[in-house]
Amino acid sequence: MKWEELTEFEFKKLKFKRAFFPVGTIESHGIGLLGTDCFAPYYLSLDLAKEFKAVVLPLQYYGITSGLFGRAGSITLSSETFENLIYEIIISLHKNGIEELFIVNGHGGQIDELKNASKYAHQDTGMKICVINWWIPVREISDKYFGDMTGHGGAEEIAIVYAKKPYKIDFKNARGFSKLDGLSLYPYPYGMLLYKGGKIKKGFEKLSKKYYRDVLNYLKNLIREIIEGWEKT
Repeated sequence: MKWEELTEFEFKKLKFKRAFFPVGTIESHGIGLLGTDCFAPYYLSLDLAKEFKAVVLPLQYYGITSGLFGRAGSITLSSETFENLIYEIIISLHKNGIEELFIVNGHGGQIDELKNASKYAHQDTGMKICVINWWIPVREISDKYFGDMTGHGGAEEIAIVYAKKPYKIDFKNARGFSKLDGLSLYPYPYGMLLYKGGKIKKGFEKLSKKYYRDVLNYLKNLIREIIEGWEKT
């Protein structure tokens, strides 16, 4: 159920105690959509919320873009602005009765800020908060499906979005960059930053739905374990 699609009276009646908050950023992903980091956590949040009887917050599109800011279509907030924004949203959620919050993050460039905002909000409110940087705990699944095609703008990111939002993929521009060790680049020379240097090829789309299913099931089990632990706290 989507927070923004409820009336005041419906929200009050439903008395939500648990929420999912999808967070991303807008930046180049090579052949992937500019909103890849947003769509991935959004679709996962919608499906996870059904499993755990939770409400889904409006998607936070704007995050922290740094090395890719100079590439076409990228948008950023400052680190301070983003961290304060997330903190204040969490405080508002607490005032609305939310006791357990799962922030599903789609972007690696704002992990520390999300961690800080959640830590301080927990200390100030007692709310139970978990930040899930979705691609990290499922890395073994990603390697199983895509191997050296994984990375920023890589097959796993594109597949998790494609499974729910199919779009025409321009494979002729599927060129990645993997030589990042020892370099600071502003902007990166390519929008795809592959961990091992593989090249995305046609055919991976067929695996997208299976990959999405396996990722979703893994996250369901992970969250279930976290909630069980919280209940014993």
